[in-house]
Amino acid sequence: MRIILIHSYYQQPGGEDVVFEAEKKILKDAGHQVFTYSISNKLLDKENWLKIICKLFWNHQTYKKLRGLISKVRPDIAHFHNIFPLMSPSVYYACAAEKIPVVQSLHNPRLMCPAGSFYKAGGLLCTKCLGKAFAWPGIYYKCYHNSYLQTAGLASMVFFHRLIRTWQNRVTLYIIFTDFYKKLFIQGGIPANKIVI
Repeated sequence: MRIILIHSYYQQPGGEDVVFEAEKKILKDAGHQVFTYSISNKLLDKENWLKIICKLFWNHQTYKKLRGLISKVRPDIAHFHNIFPLMSPSVYYACAAEKIPVVQSLHNPRLMCPAGSFYKAGGLLCTKCLGKAFAWPGIYYKCYHNSYLQTAGLASMVFFHRLIRTWQNRVTLYIIFTDFYKKLFIQGGIPANKIVI
């Protein structure tokens, strides 16, 4: 099988970065042809947040680059890990334009919680945004990087793509890691028939 793995590396290396590298090795060792498209969120240090917020909604550059790579290598499937904040959901549309099915691993609840953890400052459990179309409590609590602006940008992007049904129509299958998270993502609006554990 020809597989393209897509990931936006975190500024501080973490578990998703490790999973991405491990999956690449496992798939290659199993005899699959593996291609990758990745960027580093360390690039965030070089841009102002107003530009980044615009890219959150639709990053033309990553759309064009990924679409060009897909048309060149013609994978059978695309498997995404992290796309925030720099890649944007435009990458799903690049796959759709090239008729490539999309699998998205959901390592955290970012689509329901701007903090990506269901915790707010001080380590307090918080599900105030769960089930809300727009995560306004997250903005109130500055849940993303302790910033009203950054949290509002992220919450608005998730809301916008919920309105245009990106999460429902542009992702073929979601991989969730626990039954607990599966239930939360269903409550958050991801179709149950598109989720596997």
